[in-house]
Amino acid sequence: MSTTKTAVIYTRISRDIEGTGLGVERQQNECRQLCEREGYDVVEVITDNDISAYSGRKRPGWERVAELLRSGAVDVLVAWHPDRLTRQPRELEDLVDLLNTAKVKVRTVMAGEYDLTTASGRTTARIVGAVARGESEHKSERLKSKALQTAQAGKTNGGGRPFGYEDDQVTVREDEAECIRWAIQRILDGASCRSICREMWLPPVHAKSWSPNVISRMLMSARLVGLREHHGVIAATAVWPAIVDRADWEQARAILSDPSRKTWRPAERYLLSGGLIEDHLGRKMIARPDDRGRRCYISLPDELGPGLRIGAEEVEAMVVEARLRLADETPDIADLAGGETSDDVIAQLDRLGALYGSGAITEREWLAARGPLVERLAAVAPTPRFVTQNKDLRKRWNSLSITVRREVVAAAIGRVVIGPGRRGYNRFDPARVQIVPVENS
Repeated sequence: MSTTKTAVIYTRISRDIEGTGLGVERQQNECRQLCEREGYDVVEVITDNDISAYSGRKRPGWERVAELLRSGAVDVLVAWHPDRLTRQPRELEDLVDLLNTAKVKVRTVMAGEYDLTTASGRTTARIVGAVARGESEHKSERLKSKALQTAQAGKTNGGGRPFGYEDDQVTVREDEAECIRWAIQRILDGASCRSICREMWLPPVHAKSWSPNVISRMLMSARLVGLREHHGVIAATAVWPAIVDRADWEQARAILSDPSRKTWRPAERYLLSGGLIEDHLGRKMIARPDDRGRRCYISLPDELGPGLRIGAEEVEAMVVEARLRLADETPDIADLAGGETSDDVIAQLDRLGALYGSGAITEREWLAARGPLVERLAAVAPTPRFVTQNKDLRKRWNSLSITVRREVVAAAIGRVVIGPGRRGYNRFDPARVQIVPVENS
């Protein structure tokens, strides 16, 4: 009968170990050498990749180790150091129960046999665990303090290069910066992040392709306007230059952070939906395809008479041309929105930030005052700038989303009235369409 003991080697990659050159490969090699010296037959080598034992998060590799211990497949658990197993006191107690039940010993490269079957061994393990946890907590405090100090100095926090900047994270990469400026403008034009993903011509830095969430996070980052954020709060003016205009970014950020903005919407295909079109009897017409799938607007029959139907393609073309003619004739239309503008709110946000930066108000006071201002900015930002300015609208029309086109139409055209068709005439009849401007509606 063989007396060779079986062993499972458990290693863990973590930033604190890798930073000293003690990566997983060295841990594994030294654990294998220990097994060879002791005559252990290695059943499996298991590694948890970049997951801290201190964090308390789920570790898939460790769960596999526990499964082997419970099944009786191994006699010895080998690790490079006791703190590679756990730095959580409650996890240590679970490990003690598991080892006692499975009758498995623990051997470590750095601390020798880790005997948890005796009271003195468990006491030693608890002391070692408490010291390790204390070291982790002190390190966490030091790192947090350093991160705050770096943020307040406006410096970068390391890591991979962000989209729009070179590897030094300070120098603007102009081709990517142009993508960012374009994407900000598309948000202001009413485009969705999903459509921007499809149209973006340069790939992201740290992914194979763009996703709506990645686009949204990038465009909302204060980095783009030369500001340094720390845990979502503006901490300082950054050492790197801005890529986009502050006012444009504030508007885009307000739009993207609007709680009512959905991450998915069914495709909208009808320009005049939402009450812009009615029949000659005053009945609202609804968007609905006919039996052949052709887009149409219809009014339903009622006591006033039979319903009407008209092709959406043709009537929309008439309305668009009428709206663009108005734009050509009045290139500098007055502000239709009125009241407070986004520039007014942004100026207040800047003054509030200056008070916080000078220490005149606390972070809590800054957050309390900023919330209502952001809500007011969101209320004015969705009004696209080209709704109040007709210049070059004809050139820009094809680049606008259906939602924004509808807003542009509604800004100058109050109603589109559809009259009854001629009996026996099956073609589109422009004479049925009456386009009523806003001032006459």
